[in-house]
Amino acid sequence: METSFAYQILALKKEFTMFCNEKLQEMGLSIGLMFFVVYIGKHSHCSPGELSQAIHMDTGHTTRSIDKLVKSGFVEKERSKVDKRSQELVLTEKGVEVFHKIYTLFEQWEQIKLKDFSKEERELLDSLLNRLVQKGESPCTIQYKRK
Repeated sequence: METSFAYQILALKKEFTMFCNEKLQEMGLSIGLMFFVVYIGKHSHCSPGELSQAIHMDTGHTTRSIDKLVKSGFVEKERSKVDKRSQELVLTEKGVEVFHKIYTLFEQWEQIKLKDFSKEERELLDSLLNRLVQKGESPCTIQYKRK
């Protein structure tokens, strides 16, 4: 029986989530909070509203997540220099360290999953997946790019 493309994507997502959760727990982070750290790391001094909109979360969830990250020492809130009434989000040293470890996780998982693929097969897979992502109107604005 042939499995669907959607099933295969969901199976990979589940594997990736399990892999990341195991490693992230050691750092005191969950996969749900990981995306907040990645966005703030790539967009330092963003506002909570910008963050919420970018990762497509409601403001209540975003506020609770930011509070968890602040309490855990990953993120700091700073007063905006432009508008003293608003806040900006920045990673702490601990947050920056975790931000870099997250990319290491991405690379580790990719190496595990693609270890039996030739260079040509990896390039073809990358090209095909990029076409799929570009073709759709994906709500995901957080993109991992190789260094």
